[in-house]
This record gives sequence, C-alpha cells and structure tokens, in this order.
Amino acid sequence: MGRILKFGCGGLIGLVVLLMVIGALASKPSASPTASGVQSATRPSPEASKTAAPAATKEPSPAPMTPTPPTPTMKVTFDGRFDPKVLRIGEKLVVVLGLENKGDKTLKGFRVFSSGPWDKYTIANVMPGGDFDTGLLFTIFTTGMEIGPGEKRYLNIIAYPNEAGNHKFTFEARMPEYGALADENGEQPIIGGSVAVTK
Repeated sequence: MGRILKFGCGGLIGLVVLLMVIGALASKPSASPTASGVQSATRPSPEASKTAAPAATKEPSPAPMTPTPPTPTMKVTFDGRFDPKVLRIGEKLVVVLGLENKGDKTLKGFRVFSSGPWDKYTIANVMPGGDFDTGLLFTIFTTGMEIGPGEKRYLNIIAYPNEAGNHKFTFEARMPEYGALADENGEQPIIGGSVAVTK
C-alpha cells in the first residue's frame, strides 16, 4: 500500500511539472523565422511593384522665327580691258577694271573674283590700296575704295607673264561682304577677255 502511494505521489508531481512546462511554452509569442533567422518581410503584390509610367509632358512650342532681311543689291556697270593685249614674257600687263555706281548709296569697297591662268603670272600690285588672294578656283582681288552714287572708279592689277600662250580670264564683281552687285539687267556683273603672250 505504501509503494502505491509513493508511486502515485511521484507521478502526480511529474504530471504537474509537465503541465507547467507546456503552459510556459504556450505563453510565448509565436514567430515565423526564416532559415537565416531574420523575419521575412511581407512581399508586395505584383500590382504594387509595377512602376507608374511618367506623365507625358507637352513640348514647348518653338519661338517664332525672325524673318531674314532681303539681301541688299546695288546697281552697277562693270567693264575692263587689258593693256596691252599682246606682250612678251616678262613685260608689264595692266588689267584695268572699271566699276560705276548706279545706285543711290555709296559703295564701300568691292571684290573681284577672277578665273584664269594666274599661276603663270607674277602679280606685282593691286591699286589703289588693294590686295589679292590666290585660291584653288579663283584669284580674289579686293579694294576698300569708296564709289559714291553716279561715280566710276578703276581697279588696276599689275602683273608680269612667265609663260607664253593665249591666256583667257574672267572677272566677276561682288560686294565686299554682305550684299550683291547687279548690272542693268539684274544679273551678276561678269566680264572676260584674253591676252596673247609671246616669247
């Protein structure tokens, strides 16, 4: 009888201890740790992860263009001559170019674009107060002399031929910078001629 009571008492104590452990475990808050021990955050829904497209912006309207002013044109007459027209190698040649202002404003200088065998000549001077520049297509003669309304002035090119032959030249008068020259027919003033050079 004493053994049964002793066994029953020990079993009762063990049952009480077991219930206390279960109660303690049940009172702890449950968490769902991930494999790494860090609690996983809530995944956003696929709709929320979509990036909203930026709102379309209206392109600013272009500023109105300023109309380009018309190119000023001055009426002139343009002529020229070779002095002399026949010469020998090494002799002096004078090309005389005359420009008459038919407009009502002063022409402040002009340029002459010339084609021809200028590489066969030595250009010594451009008068009065002129200069020249030799390019691939043209030799350009410039002068700053002024020509008043109704006036006619002359540009003289002094050159010496180095080779014999029948040398053909053209001359085209132009404004020094912005603008254009026109003859009485409204066309670009162009003249031409030839020089015979002998040995």
